[in-house]
Amino acid sequence: MKRLVYITLLLTLASGCVSIQIPEYIQDRYPHKKEFNATYDKTLKATQQALTDLGWRILKTYDPNVFEQTSRPKPGEKQVLIFTESKQSYRILYSRYARLNIYLRALKDKTEVEIRYAAVVSLPLKQFRRYKNNALANKLFRKIESHL
Repeated sequence: MKRLVYITLLLTLASGCVSIQIPEYIQDRYPHKKEFNATYDKTLKATQQALTDLGWRILKTYDPNVFEQTSRPKPGEKQVLIFTESKQSYRILYSRYARLNIYLRALKDKTEVEIRYAAVVSLPLKQFRRYKNNALANKLFRKIESHL
């Protein structure tokens, strides 16, 4: 009986060791938004520095119109969509894979920063998806403010 429990436990733990793919683009299901009283360029640099400080590596930057069907920006308006690399964290019974998209829009005298989060928590026989992380968003917003 003891042997059967060990074999079952071993198979359960081994079946959860699969890499998970999270798409680069994250839809705005639960975006976290904040406006900063700074220019677009300063906010972009502060955002990139804040991501680096928190251990998120920037993968690519895109024009948001490639992925979203919003109205075209007027000439002179700036916007960018930043993709981060997937971050993996392993625990005893599960693994978590997370990714961020940061959408910056230049407003009149401000810059809007929108954080989009996606994570997959992989258990041995089940996967859960999350699109909300208030603690991370608030931490990133505080870091951006400290760099401005």
